[in-house]
Amino acid sequence: MAHMKNAYWIVVEDGNRTKPAIKRLLERVKIPTVYLHSEDPSVPCHDWAPRNKALEYIRKNKRLFNSDDVVYFLDSENSVDLQLFDKFARKVEKMGVWAAGSGYVYADSQLTLKGKVVGWNTPWRPKREFALGFRQFALNIKYITETNARLDMRCAGLAMEDCFLRQLNISKSDIQSFGHSGENKPIYVWHRRSVNTGRVTELPTRGSFIDTEVQEPLVCTAIEHRLTEATMYQAMFIAKQRNDNLTGIMRVS
Repeated sequence: MAHMKNAYWIVVEDGNRTKPAIKRLLERVKIPTVYLHSEDPSVPCHDWAPRNKALEYIRKNKRLFNSDDVVYFLDSENSVDLQLFDKFARKVEKMGVWAAGSGYVYADSQLTLKGKVVGWNTPWRPKREFALGFRQFALNIKYITETNARLDMRCAGLAMEDCFLRQLNISKSDIQSFGHSGENKPIYVWHRRSVNTGRVTELPTRGSFIDTEVQEPLVCTAIEHRLTEATMYQAMFIAKQRNDNLTGIMRVS
């Protein structure tokens, strides 16, 4: 992605400080970049705070951007073909969606009828209003700068993407579907993760920088994945529980 043109990176570290190795890497990249960190104990899931920080940065610095700019979210566990940006993302007018390689099925994707999005092809909660991952869509920047959408306890019982997009008042008729036609449908972004299965003994890093898996706290699992009908107030109560109490709550949910 260091070869991209006309891009602005907002890189947010999930923690209470930035990392020197990442900072050195970004300094070598010839792309306008800002490197931030975010840790917010008021949200239950580890990847909510960095996204909120990025949204806050865009709103506070909207003078840096043009009205037709497009916002796309990526995680460190995603791999991207640069064709995604030139063939899909740069052509987004309001909201654009596309397929993504997944560890669960061959691809998570939109379902289309006559070029219009009518549903979602995914094994996890396919009847969600927006049953897709952050890597599967891009938005015109006005949906960020003209709203206060964020990830917080209002997202109880919802996947974070579904919660976020519902706050933007986007209808399916506003969505452009990319890569849905033709016999060979392209996939330009993949979910990839290397996880220690326990068969390999961890070795000393000898000073090298490595990426480590961040385990979601039990409260996040309870609120986002298990309690599908939880209200915000129920979720706030759950968030105050200790992990040993949460185990019982999750069993009966």
